[in-house]
Amino acid sequence: MSYKIKITRLDSSHKNLRTDEVVGTVEELPTVGNSLDLVGKSLTPGPGMTFRLVTTSIIQKVEEDKFFTENSTYAWELLNDDDK
Repeated sequence: MSYKIKITRLDSSHKNLRTDEVVGTVEELPTVGNSLDLVGKSLTPGPGMTFRLVTTSIIQKVEEDKFFTENSTYAWELLNDDDK
């Protein structure tokens, strides 16, 4: 099963994400011990640029609306299919 979610970077020790907010689909909701692989809309439209893949480092802690990785803190929200 896949889920549509939005993640928002709240704090980070790096600048590896081009945007602070990413909307896309995941196969698994944030889970301690796993990384999050989120597939979203490409930021660079053009031939061969059909999607954006964001992979976090290993998740250390999950709260109701936040998760924490080794380097970052993210808010996350489960969306409906018609949410943008």
